[in-house]
Amino acid sequence: MDRETEGAPEPGLFSAIRREAGKIEGEFRNEERILEQHKADKYG
Repeated sequence: MDRETEGAPEPGLFSAIRREAGKIEGEFRNEERILEQHKADKYG
């Protein structure tokens, strides 16, 4: 079994998925922060 060629696609795929998930999570956090700021401006 050649670990080099056999395992090559996997880590890249996982890191791509993880990166995409992180991006989505970051967008959600950003939206929440904007909403919180909007509430603070509106009611503060």
